[in-house]
Amino acid sequence: MSTDLRSVGFSEVRERLTANRLTVWEALLNRGPSTGSELAAYMRWTVLSVRPRVVELQAMYHAAATGERRDGEHVFRAVQPAEAMKLHEAARSTYALEMRAQAKEAASITTVRTQDFSQMALFS
Repeated sequence: MSTDLRSVGFSEVRERLTANRLTVWEALLNRGPSTGSELAAYMRWTVLSVRPRVVELQAMYHAAATGERRDGEHVFRAVQPAEAMKLHEAARSTYALEMRAQAKEAASITTVRTQDFSQMALFS
């Protein structure tokens, strides 16, 4: 998942919810808020198989930390598709604003540098 998911549509995010990610998401839906260790025990998987999928689900807006900790671990909840779509769209809007601001800044830096070189040519 190297693509910044804020730059793609929600349908593409949903298409990536397959195989192990989908299995972990469904287990989180069924079990309810859980730590990685609790979810791994529930699923009878290793925690090293579950935790990375939970992190991926967070990046895909399909899991969220509750703010609670149990036994030193964060507790996560499954995010329903409608809420995930709203979270994605909000992040996508923020991303678009960030990209516009970066482009504007890059354009102004280029303009300043061009002006500096023009002035240097006048004085040589």
